[in-house]
Amino acid sequence: MEKETIFSVRSVKLHFIKTMPMQLIVSATGETRSAGWTNPELEMIRRVEDGVYFFVFKATPPSGPGAQ
Repeated sequence: MEKETIFSVRSVKLHFIKTMPMQLIVSATGETRSAGWTNPELEMIRRVEDGVYFFVFKATPPSGPGAQ
């Protein structure tokens, strides 16, 4: 089943790792309209030259009716 955008993003955290080059870990929590969603991921959709990244928060919805 194809992943879909989740209902709401609750928080986003950034963690910088001091390596050369510097690395960044982005983590997020979110909310769906029903239970049973799996495999959440932040999908980078665009990066502009000044270092701004754009992400979409997606997950796999339940295959049948989900609990409310």
